[in-house]
Amino acid sequence: MEFYRNLLGNLREWRKSPYRKPLVIRGARQTGKTTVVKEFGAEFDTFIYLNMDIESDLSLFRSSLSVKEWLCFPSVLQG
Repeated sequence: MEFYRNLLGNLREWRKSPYRKPLVIRGARQTGKTTVVKEFGAEFDTFIYLNMDIESDLSLFRSSLSVKEWLCFPSVLQG
């Protein structure tokens, strides 16, 4: 549980940084990545969760859609 709290704390620090870059979380299977990201995302009014292992999410990067058009895909918005 300590590791989980540390990771959530690190994400909260990332959020505060004025120099933050887009966030990509990678790691071994079944380690809680999705769980911690969704819990972190729940702290926002809206967040976008993309999983590059899901073809419909990955296909967004293969298209010429704008971010505004992305938001029309209900499978993209989580929270």
